[in-house]
Amino acid sequence: MSAEEKVRTVINAAVEALDPDARVTLADDGEIIRVDIDGPDLGQVIGRHGNTLDALQHIAYRAASVDRTDIRRVELDAGGWRERRAVELREIADEAADKAVEDRESVALPPMSASERRVVHEYLREREDVDTTSEGREPERRLVVEPLED
Repeated sequence: MSAEEKVRTVINAAVEALDPDARVTLADDGEIIRVDIDGPDLGQVIGRHGNTLDALQHIAYRAASVDRTDIRRVELDAGGWRERRAVELREIADEAADKAVEDRESVALPPMSASERRVVHEYLREREDVDTTSEGREPERRLVVEPLED
């Protein structure tokens, strides 16, 4: 069974249990298997703060990786939730970076999932006046924005 077939099987079963009206589409470019879930009410699929979506993505990745040497990333989204959340995270990141530079002290963000921390790390990497680190242990791991010396 191919990685894409494994992902399709796992996600279809989970989505059917969570929201029978939802539709699943997959796209595999050879590097990333992208899964989009669409439907009228995706609250159960997304979960609180995207926790269910993150868990489904992790399970799909693990399923795709079993007995394979060509391990690929799996990206799972439901109703565009990840992009909407990324916009919010970039706004939070900008506010924290501006505050860190203005006050010349580190600013700790609230705990975030690994995928959310990655969005903020990558976004703030483009700024030359701050640096980011992650501190703490899951599930309380948080990103810290630090001002750089002039």
